[in-house]
Amino acid sequence: MRSVISAALKISAGDLEDEQPFEEYGIDSLVSMNIVSALEPHVGKLPETLLFEHNNIARLAAFLAQSRPHTPAGLERAPAAIFPSAKQAPSGSLSGCTAWLVK
Repeated sequence: MRSVISAALKISAGDLEDEQPFEEYGIDSLVSMNIVSALEPHVGKLPETLLFEHNNIARLAAFLAQSRPHTPAGLERAPAAIFPSAKQAPSGSLSGCTAWLVK
């Protein structure tokens, strides 16, 4: 997920912050639709408004982990979560989030 977003924004994946709102990266509706389209082959059909409903990497990853808990075809499932402890996760929303969501 992180690589798809960084490619769309033409910035390094390491420069993306989990809690930074997408709008602060300049993601508008056109860029959002490109990102959603790039994610769909990995996780299935997604709403066009996805990045506006889940407006940062942490929230988007939590949504995808909850709504699509399976490992996408062709992607390796890793046990590491975005946040090392539930205390750091916003509202416990990342409890099932795995690293394939943020690669």
